[in-house]
Amino acid sequence: MKFVLNNNHKAGTEEAFVYSSKPNKRANGSSASTGSLVLAERPAPTTVQTTRYNSQFRSYRLLNALDSRFPMSSSDHVSARLVALMEAAPELLQGSIFYALRELPRRLHLSECLRDSVGYWCSSWIDCLQGLPEPSNMSLNSHGKAIRSLLRAIQGSQTPSIETVAAATVLARTGHTFITDNSETGARSMGQAMGIATLVRLKGFPNIDDPFDLLMAYEQFFIIELIAGWSDSNAGDFASTTPWQEVREKVTEKVVLYHGGQEIDVYLQKRALHYGNTVRDMKLCHEDPDSFYDRAKRVELEMRELLLTMEGLFASHWAYAEKGSGSITETLDPDFFLGRKYVLQSHKTYTILCDALQVPLAPSLIISRIRKLYNQPADMAIQKKYREYCERLWMFIPHLRSQDPLAIVDDLFMFFFTVEAANEQETRHVLEFILQMDVMKDFADDYDALLEEAKVKVERFIGAPSKIKTEKSQVVTEILGA
Repeated sequence: MKFVLNNNHKAGTEEAFVYSSKPNKRANGSSASTGSLVLAERPAPTTVQTTRYNSQFRSYRLLNALDSRFPMSSSDHVSARLVALMEAAPELLQGSIFYALRELPRRLHLSECLRDSVGYWCSSWIDCLQGLPEPSNMSLNSHGKAIRSLLRAIQGSQTPSIETVAAATVLARTGHTFITDNSETGARSMGQAMGIATLVRLKGFPNIDDPFDLLMAYEQFFIIELIAGWSDSNAGDFASTTPWQEVREKVTEKVVLYHGGQEIDVYLQKRALHYGNTVRDMKLCHEDPDSFYDRAKRVELEMRELLLTMEGLFASHWAYAEKGSGSITETLDPDFFLGRKYVLQSHKTYTILCDALQVPLAPSLIISRIRKLYNQPADMAIQKKYREYCERLWMFIPHLRSQDPLAIVDDLFMFFFTVEAANEQETRHVLEFILQMDVMKDFADDYDALLEEAKVKVERFIGAPSKIKTEKSQVVTEILGA
């Protein structure tokens, strides 16, 4: 689209219209002509970081249905829908994929498959906002269209473009984010993740000076890392080689810092890049404990170092979150199963702390599994701290119950990692919270099935044989006396 400077662009005017039959200014409170596209200097929603990455999102908005005298391309229509949706539900604009979406409007005209994938994303988002139990006909048609155009793009070039890999990423993340019937999501998502890994490898290193490529690469590396945790495929192994590892660390640091991350955030995200190696090592140790004893001890040492580092950084990170976004107060609550809870001035404080709250859980369980594998006594200091981590997370449950379930849907999984520290009553409270807030139906929908799913998924995530049912943790029997 082309913007023309004319006499209506006067100093001090708040907005100027483009694509209007007669360019004019609009006074506050007056209506705009049909099809007006407004260029407005206005603050972004409070949940959106104000960096140069989202300046386009902050500047353009479609006011009314477009005048047929001024036709737009298909890419322009999809861009307009995307921007309108991001403004309609700013509370959902969290996470790496949403940051990348803000760069999409200026790229859609370059790629048919990217345009169609974003069109499918928009249709699915609308379905979700409307509370539809099943995808609408528009979404089903958009999905088929996106698949066909992506296949054409992949088959038409040996080296996929930035836009082609981005299209595959958006397509995969649409299902994860918006599709409410996830009975087959596990296998389907893993197949998509392996496909994205192949495309990323064929495309080559991202251009970290291109905001779109940078943000999409950050999301793609996250998807690739999940392969190690959830499958036996080696499709993502290339990302653990030295040159790719260096690029991933540069991408991670740049993205995290651009979005206001602190020292602890950079540390955690860089550590996450190596988690796939940890899972692979744990699987080897369980398959042949004697041959991989040294590797098991190395993993245990790494997990202990991670816990110590987290302990050293967390207090200052908590203080930073409170200073920037509002206080957290611990109060008594006889109606809550712990008898105490956190009261937050702002949900943003929780979002800043979320990663740091959940990270110590998996390393604590990995240490426990290694010691059990080699018939060594449980480290009660680690077990006690693990229980404290879980209680700290549980105290946010009353606050999370008051939030839009769609805004916290990705946070529910971390509560699976607290079940081993809970007695029977606590387990029921935690799982009933998940059942209540799981509006996307990511997990089993009855208590017993959810309990078994929690055990299996945690074991799989930490590289232990998922077919083995975990015993009640010594945390409960020895610390709580239950």
